[in-house]
Parts: sequence; C-alpha cells; structure tokens
Amino acid sequence: MRIAILSDLHLVSPSDPFKEVHAERAHFVSAWPSAQRMCAKLREAAPDLVISIGDLVDWYSDENRDFAIGILNELKIPWHVTPGNHDFQMYPRHADGTVGDHLPARDCEEELTHRWHAAGIELGNRMIDAGNAALLLVNSACSTVPEGTREWLNETLGQHSNNLLFTHTPLDIPSIRRFILSVDPDRDLNKYVQSGAPWLFTDCLRGRVQNIFSGHLHFGGQLCVDSTTMYFLGLSIAASGREYRDMGQAMIFDLDGSKPQVISL
Repeated sequence: MRIAILSDLHLVSPSDPFKEVHAERAHFVSAWPSAQRMCAKLREAAPDLVISIGDLVDWYSDENRDFAIGILNELKIPWHVTPGNHDFQMYPRHADGTVGDHLPARDCEEELTHRWHAAGIELGNRMIDAGNAALLLVNSACSTVPEGTREWLNETLGQHSNNLLFTHTPLDIPSIRRFILSVDPDRDLNKYVQSGAPWLFTDCLRGRVQNIFSGHLHFGGQLCVDSTTMYFLGLSIAASGREYRDMGQAMIFDLDGSKPQVISL
C-alpha cells in the first residue's frame, strides 16, 4: 500500500463569510490554487490512500469545511483526516455584526467535531487496517490527546506487527523539543508539542510504532528515536507572500519499505 500524506493545507473558501479575516490571513486565503496543483500531482502518483494530518482549513466555517472536502474529493482516492488546531478554531460574530478574535481550539472542539461529523468527516482516534499494518490516526489538535487514548492504544497496538501513527502535533519528548528549538529558538513548546500528553511515547508507543508522521511546525525534518522514525511535514501548499522553510510538499510512504518519496509543487 502506498500512502500519500498531506499536512497543513490551511484552506479558505472564496465563499467563506468572514471576509474581515481574509486580509490578515491572505498568505493562506490566496494559496488554495496550489492545493489543487498538489492534488493533481497526487492523482498522477496514484497512491492507494491519502491522509491529511491536520489544519485542513485555516479556520472553521461550514464554507471552508465543504470547500476542503470538495478539493480532497477531487483526488478520486480514499482519504482520511486527523484534526489540527485550526480545524477546531472559529471566529465569533458579535450582535453588531463585527467579528471577534478567534476562539481557542479547546473551547470549540466538541461543537466543531459534531459539525465536521455532520458533513461525514470523522476526526476521532481510529485505526485503519491496512492488511499487514495498522494506520493509527490520533487527535492531538489541542496539544494533548483525548481521554481514553492510552487504553485504546494499548489494546490496538497488539493487533499488528507494523504500526504507523498519524497526528497533527509532534510528540513531547526531549529530542523533539531540541529539534524544534534548533530551527526556531522562540517556538512555544506548550503549543508545538503534545505538552498535555508527555507520557504518550514512553508509556504507549516506544518499541511498538515504527513510523510517526506529524505536521503543525510548518517545517520538515526527520528523527530516529530508538526503533521509531519520526517524520515532520511542512506545508503541503505554497503560501503566498510569506516564507516558510518547507512548503509545497507532500510525502508518499510505501508500506513495502521503500524510501519515502517527496512530491513538490
């Protein structure tokens, strides 16, 4: 099985009603054509499955949600999503019609999970059986994991010898903290690692998961920790007017053990 992994598309629909936000987020508002170009490249690569590891939209609105779903449906390839913080972020509109500052993802997660689900999109922890491998999708959108994740992983990880984990926020272990700070010394590690679940690797994943894929950082990289290879993906779109170290890239990962392939715009 060949899996295409997308990260941090930050899609904004031209029909999104929060026009007051568009100027501030113009680097993503104008980037959606690059997502369509990336999808065209993925169709040519013809993977068996596509997994988006979070921040599918730049903020939640029904219009952004449906726009993102439409773009991924254009792939004509089965796809799944694990959520990022922006997928649970929304802007309040006050009684006078003005738009306030965005609400924290943790305050909106429950409501917006239902609204994604109403459109047929599952965002909770789940396992995809890939025959000889388990693909584990873990919700880390709020820099932690849902209640019950430890028990679910301990039960699920015994079912396959080859386990791959897909999540938005990188794990909270010392080597990942050092890696992030080596690229960006000012990065807030309370937000950019799973600071609410520092036990996850040691208690559940060490020696049991062969590959872990995460995004959120807006730059790429790779680390080997014990027997686990950790891949950090940059943006899968080309932001306009703002520079990121790694953008316009997706990864093709083959379960047969071939070297991962990077697809670039």
